[in-house]
Amino acid sequence: MLAMHSFPGDQDIDATVRLADLDDTAPTRDVIAWDWRAGTATRLGPNDEIGGVLSREGWSYHVLAPVLPTGLAVVGDVERFVPAGDARIEVAATDTGARVVVKGAGEAVTLTGWADAAPTVDGAATSFDPATGIWEAAVQVPSRGWAAVEVVAAV
Repeated sequence: MLAMHSFPGDQDIDATVRLADLDDTAPTRDVIAWDWRAGTATRLGPNDEIGGVLSREGWSYHVLAPVLPTGLAVVGDVERFVPAGDARIEVAATDTGARVVVKGAGEAVTLTGWADAAPTVDGAATSFDPATGIWEAAVQVPSRGWAAVEVVAAV
């Protein structure tokens, strides 16, 4: 969700958006709002709001990722402007967390997400910050162009 203050005046604008007002894309369950600029994650319910006041030429960009039934969310490759675009990341919920396909070729991709507790990611070095809930996993994508990993939520 991108909000910009492009009006030529100097007054601040309110760029608050209620998630329930997103029509067909409105979440029906909790989501994680990834603040792309600040690198932070906030858990929101379907009736919560996001955004706030923007000063002249200000902008905010939040990526919404669903909180899966196991209590974790996959934001994606946050080094990209579209962290979970289909050309880069595919996420499918599983009974234990998520199966994530990371696309690239011969590169390391840092997968970022949020969880209630430290998840594990098979075959990847994983870090977790309990204060923020943010986890990261370094996924090695071989030259074939993709790697599939299982993200397992803590029990």
